[in-house]
Amino acid sequence: MIVDPEKITRFDLGGANIIDLNWHPGLSAELPQTNLLATVCSDNALVIWDVPTASIAHLQYLEATTRAIAWSPNGQYLAVGNDLGVVQLYDNQLTLILEEDLHNDYIRALSWSPNGRYLATANDDRSTVIFDMSQKTIAAQLTGHEDWVREVLWLDNTHLVTGADDASTILWEWNASTAEAEQIRKLERIDGYHQTMAYMPQSRGGVLAIGSSSGKLALWDIEANWQVRLDTIFETSDPLNGMDWHPRGNGLTFNAYDVVPKNLGWGNVIAPAYDGPNKSVRTVTVSDAVLGASGSITDYFYLPELEVEPYWFDQITWSADERWLAVIQNAETGKR
Repeated sequence: MIVDPEKITRFDLGGANIIDLNWHPGLSAELPQTNLLATVCSDNALVIWDVPTASIAHLQYLEATTRAIAWSPNGQYLAVGNDLGVVQLYDNQLTLILEEDLHNDYIRALSWSPNGRYLATANDDRSTVIFDMSQKTIAAQLTGHEDWVREVLWLDNTHLVTGADDASTILWEWNASTAEAEQIRKLERIDGYHQTMAYMPQSRGGVLAIGSSSGKLALWDIEANWQVRLDTIFETSDPLNGMDWHPRGNGLTFNAYDVVPKNLGWGNVIAPAYDGPNKSVRTVTVSDAVLGASGSITDYFYLPELEVEPYWFDQITWSADERWLAVIQNAETGKR
């Protein structure tokens, strides 16, 4: 379901469960947000939702069960990882352009490096593969866990973390020149499967959140020199299955099965992430949402092409909430 300030939109998938979801990051710095949300379901359906209209921009059924999807940082590619250990890559026309057999077991998670060059996998064979998209080849295979790897996350272009069922998360340093990864530290302070992570970069270093199947949430301070220090451990009543930091740093939202998502806010106060009873709820079925595939995700960006006069001063700006775009228009020519 999608929660916005006014309402809750609930999608009825006909009994199928959503396994993974990922917001499109936008096509450029001038389009910092997008309306598109990709989901993959237990019936093998890959769905691209146009969220404001509660409609489906693209629908296709994959050949194998898929547990991981991830848009590239530039928004031009969608990576899909399935239970056969295969990664598929789609372009912005949603055409399959690459298929690589990277593992022989379930791919649980995918993560792109911020520069878009590398795609990392989390796999049940206890390894993580770093795939070089520019060379279309495996750059390295990381082996440091003793059980299934459930989560992988790039922190920047040279550091990534992997979380596994061996109750550990490993911080790695990646050297692109030598194509080698070194373990910096293994984080083992919370028990259970380390199955969800989120990172909030700061001016110097950042904060890594790790959630486990035991219901524990650990916050680790990562300093600018990549020294790691445990900040706080919180205990919740349910296994943690997903989490994400608010884009403006206003808290960490996490969820568990059949439980209203919660938010860890200022003062380390945990509260419901939204006030459900005070919002209207609408339900949308798949048949209601299907528009017919356009064949291109670029058709679902609503900003028109703008022709502007060649003045030296600023002509275009976004509002702080990214809902409005202001453009200078020439009163004589009518050009914006």
